[in-house]
Amino acid sequence: MTEPISLQLGSRPLSLSDLRRVYANPASVRIAENAMRAVRDSHAATSRLAAGDLPAYGINTGFGLLAQTRIPVSQRALLQRNIILSHSAGVGPLLDDSIVRLVLVLKLETALEQPCERARRSHATHEDVCCFFRTSSLARWHELGLEPEHHDESELGF
Repeated sequence: MTEPISLQLGSRPLSLSDLRRVYANPASVRIAENAMRAVRDSHAATSRLAAGDLPAYGINTGFGLLAQTRIPVSQRALLQRNIILSHSAGVGPLLDDSIVRLVLVLKLETALEQPCERARRSHATHEDVCCFFRTSSLARWHELGLEPEHHDESELGF
């Protein structure tokens, strides 16, 4: 096995070559400061929405058919926890570590791209809450060399 590759996410789009290297070998991942700033800005926008009275899908409302159902302030943290847990379930055989590693890096890359766009539009959704969680947690997992187990039938939505 070769030396782990080093990637800085959030500073430029990942290339196909980057993704092939991540698939083949462990990757050391750093997040560009400007990208983390955008995630924090997006999280702040989400927090303002959660504290406000205007409906914000998946932040102070339910999901899907329950989108019109307002969630009391006392239940909003539980709502976010439950959506993360529901996206963490899976069945079937475990995916190969190389696939999980690749998905983790792609999830991080996506999480770092999306809040920038939403922060510019001053719009946030429940995805921003998950994005903040994912960005912080996935980067730490990579730093520790941990790769969670994932089943082939799952949301891969940690």
